[in-house]
Amino acid sequence: MKHTGRLAALLLVLLLPFSSFAEEERLPPAYCVPDYVQHLLQVATEELGYTESHGRTKYGEWAGDPVAQWCAEFQCWCVDQVDQRWGTQLLRNVYPFYTSSNTGRDWFIRAGRYVVRKGQVEGWGYEWLKGESSFLKSGDYIPQPGDWVFFSFSGGPDTQHVAMVEYCTRNTVTDEVLIHVIEGNKPSAV
Repeated sequence: MKHTGRLAALLLVLLLPFSSFAEEERLPPAYCVPDYVQHLLQVATEELGYTESHGRTKYGEWAGDPVAQWCAEFQCWCVDQVDQRWGTQLLRNVYPFYTSSNTGRDWFIRAGRYVVRKGQVEGWGYEWLKGESSFLKSGDYIPQPGDWVFFSFSGGPDTQHVAMVEYCTRNTVTDEVLIHVIEGNKPSAV
């Protein structure tokens, strides 16, 4: 779907060697970035360097499980902070509140706001951007700031990790896109 204040979630498996991105250009967002995304990235950036203590985090505690695997809890906590600081109502409306694998992905699928890199959501069908006349093909959508990227380390449809897109760059030599993210629980810090 085209960005109209709504953000797409992505299932991406990025297995590109870092050395192939020696000459990068920062890509401007393809769509207008809402103020709440700037606030969300500000909150997430303020958390850089936070580390868990003996397997416990404030994000897990906030979500009800202090010793959780806390990548989703971190992101949801950041959205909650934006709601508290700026009086928005993003949590459960623009972004899901969740604490387990696939729940966030499924929330975005039900909302019609999920994009996979191959262009077809398993069990749901092909996707398209609003205002376009054809389905998405592999690589048509470049993640936007504030998008949530869901990772599957097994290559299947199940998700094991989630991160928040800060920005993307393009390698000027290979034309590959690198997604820069802010994430929790990687491996034990933001």
